[in-house]
Amino acid sequence: MTTAVRARNRWSSLPGPLRKIAVAVAGGAVMAAGAAMLVLPGPGIAGILVGLAILATEFMWARTALAHARRRWHDARARVPRRRRRDRAPQGDARADHHDPDPHHITRGT
Repeated sequence: MTTAVRARNRWSSLPGPLRKIAVAVAGGAVMAAGAAMLVLPGPGIAGILVGLAILATEFMWARTALAHARRRWHDARARVPRRRRRDRAPQGDARADHHDPDPHHITRGT
């Protein structure tokens, strides 16, 4: 038996209320970290969605919210026009657009 199967069996053998509490604490903590990352550096929206996915393993309201978020994501992606690869701007240094023939030249006010 693999480790994942053993862990799944152990997890499913927990009493329902204890499992719900554990999922609520873990999912709530991940969602709180995601909410904090909305104003701090980090992937805030991704953290919130991962927390919601954890909660969705035990709570129907979280499954509904996650399904709603997925629909909104797909609707938003459908509205954004897709650009072909050859139409994209070249990736590179933004300063490459500015060409200074003599970078050591100093302009003095006269």
